[in-house]
Amino acid sequence: MTVLVTVNRYVAVCHPYAASDTNTVKRQARLHVALVATFSVLFNVTRFFEWEIEETEETESGLRAVRTWLTNNLLYKVDMKIILTVLPTQKMSILSISSSKYTSYICFHFTAASS
Repeated sequence: MTVLVTVNRYVAVCHPYAASDTNTVKRQARLHVALVATFSVLFNVTRFFEWEIEETEETESGLRAVRTWLTNNLLYKVDMKIILTVLPTQKMSILSISSSKYTSYICFHFTAASS
């Protein structure tokens, strides 16, 4: 959701005429929320395969959770870290820098034109 807010901020600052139509904004908001929800579900499907339940006599319930091979897989761990941290941070940084540059450019030219 944070990346979504950053994308909307970028569009509002750098492309204000494209972002001004109210119907388009409502439609885009619904689309973005649907995309975030779909991505979240698809991303977390693998979480169900990280653990399995085994029967044991060590606990009162007779069950215990055991890690599967997936949680010990280095490639899986690295991919999860990249998807969870690197990609969102990179996207937010790039869009924030772009909108900051655009804002600085506009402020400089409006200040110079009014002088």
